[in-house]
Amino acid sequence: MSKSFNVKILSNKSVKKIHDESLRILREVGVRFPHKELLEIFKEQGTKVDFENEVVKFPSHIIENAINIQRENTEAYYKKYEKFDEDRYTHKFFMSGGNIKYVIEPGTYKRREATLSDMLKAIVVGNALENVERVSSFLIPKGYDPALVDIIQFYLLALYSKKRYFFVYINSLDSAKCLIEMAKVIAEDEIQLKSGSLVEYELEPTNNLEFSKEHLDIAAEFAKQDIKLVTTHWCWMGHQSPMTFASLLTLTNTNILAGLAAIIALNPKNLFFRYIFPVHCVNKNEPSLPLMSSPNQVLFSWAARQLADLYGFKYCLTNSGFSDSIEDNFQTGFEIGVTAALAMVAGIDSTGVKGIHAVDQGVSLEHLIMDNEMFNHLNFIFGKKFVVNEETLDFESIQKSGIGGNFLYSLKNDQRLKEYYWDSDIFVASSYENWKKGKCYNNIKNKLRGILDESYPPKQILNEDKVKRLDDVIGAHVKDRSFIDRLKKDISKATKGSKGVRT
Repeated sequence: MSKSFNVKILSNKSVKKIHDESLRILREVGVRFPHKELLEIFKEQGTKVDFENEVVKFPSHIIENAINIQRENTEAYYKKYEKFDEDRYTHKFFMSGGNIKYVIEPGTYKRREATLSDMLKAIVVGNALENVERVSSFLIPKGYDPALVDIIQFYLLALYSKKRYFFVYINSLDSAKCLIEMAKVIAEDEIQLKSGSLVEYELEPTNNLEFSKEHLDIAAEFAKQDIKLVTTHWCWMGHQSPMTFASLLTLTNTNILAGLAAIIALNPKNLFFRYIFPVHCVNKNEPSLPLMSSPNQVLFSWAARQLADLYGFKYCLTNSGFSDSIEDNFQTGFEIGVTAALAMVAGIDSTGVKGIHAVDQGVSLEHLIMDNEMFNHLNFIFGKKFVVNEETLDFESIQKSGIGGNFLYSLKNDQRLKEYYWDSDIFVASSYENWKKGKCYNNIKNKLRGILDESYPPKQILNEDKVKRLDDVIGAHVKDRSFIDRLKKDISKATKGSKGVRT
């Protein structure tokens, strides 16, 4: 089921053992779900529910049934709406989801708080970069109520993102209701709304084997609206799990299965599922942080792919292609390149969000462009299939050139160059005589400048009628008309500013 490029770190027996141990934890330890409606559903399903402590212990067949239902839903979705191409080796990525408030300035690596203009420029760059699949507003703007940031982010995406696949973290039930209504306004069809392309919710435990009422309320709202839910567990080895690979894999998988059981209980028709496995090792020097790019990230990705395959979930996402370095240096390139490439070797479909410096310490558009070019490099590798036939052996050209001949004339064959020669407008390959210090970074700046000069300020995607309807939705949910008036005024000011980019 995985891609042809495939490695396995676990024996089939070990994969089955992790699954069985996950079922054991769910059966004997249980999971806390502080949500009366969900507890009642679980009770009706035949689970053991302790209403006083809000703990559910799952018979194994309940979990197995949830897996089967979601797998069947997912296969039906791929068959009807979006064929899953198992021979697709090119990879795309998500922009950082907009949970970071700092821009890191290139070169100096000083941080500053983000502005609305930074967010708009990020959308423009996300529109332009070919490997960005899911566009976000990238940042938290200063000067706004944090509770309303997700509404601002969605509003900007609705107005200006050419790619209608959005990434917004949802802050509250009130925001969820607002974003769902906004998505209904701009959705081109029912499937775009239900598939989560515009808005979805990722249900995560707040602690091991424990979900929060607030998060479950949001999940229930999405289920009621029949909009896709996903689940995962951001687990760190040595923090949320003992310092062993087996326990990390097992606890992460256990929490994912618990989240899946909750999703199917709330909405048995949940459209499709992606096995999301964003695990890390704790940083022993700063235990409040995970390590983003230790060698373990590769091992975790390999194991995640095998677990996803066990359950029949074709799409698997892991956190790969990151660095623990804030500075762009040798460490950055090595860590991002190695962990991304080796995750892809295992058949990982997505390596998470990009444009980030270290562990959410800040973002920059320059870094996003760097990530995009690294993926161009990797996609050239994984997108190629060797074809050996009479045309590619090209005996005729070899015979024509004869002994001592060369084939420099091939550089004029555009079709061959496109197929076999990887070129870059970022990376530098030159003799010392033609080399200039900082040329690679200057290429990044020039690319960013070119994108912004061509497309900033961004052009509005929606017609004025839909914009007004969005404004009305926001006004109805926020209850403060001055908010939308101020936001529109600030957007107008930002989009009338200079096209220039920092140099």
